[in-house]
Amino acid sequence: MAEAMEKVYGPIVKRDVLIADVVLHDVDKLVMYERKENRVDGTELGKAIPHGNYGALVAFRVGIPREIVSTVLNHSVFSSKVDPTTLEGVLLRYSDHAAFQGDRILSGLPPLHGI
Repeated sequence: MAEAMEKVYGPIVKRDVLIADVVLHDVDKLVMYERKENRVDGTELGKAIPHGNYGALVAFRVGIPREIVSTVLNHSVFSSKVDPTTLEGVLLRYSDHAAFQGDRILSGLPPLHGI
């Protein structure tokens, strides 16, 4: 997606920010979800706060730049009503959503609606 945008608009994507967004956006899944038998369920923390919030808090506390913390917080179309504030965050949000919905379809599940 970044390459396609740059073909149209020129070198506008901050690749270092995009890479950081990609690496960090799901960092909280390690503590928000757990495998139980053949399914994945939310942990107590995962049931208490929306995905992205804890990861953003940890990122903020360790000094990650605000624009990346914002993307970690707002990357999920399911758990955040706030859109990302950077081009890199927008690219991450919609590619992450496409991967999620594509995985559901390829697994024989319907895409989730009502977002």
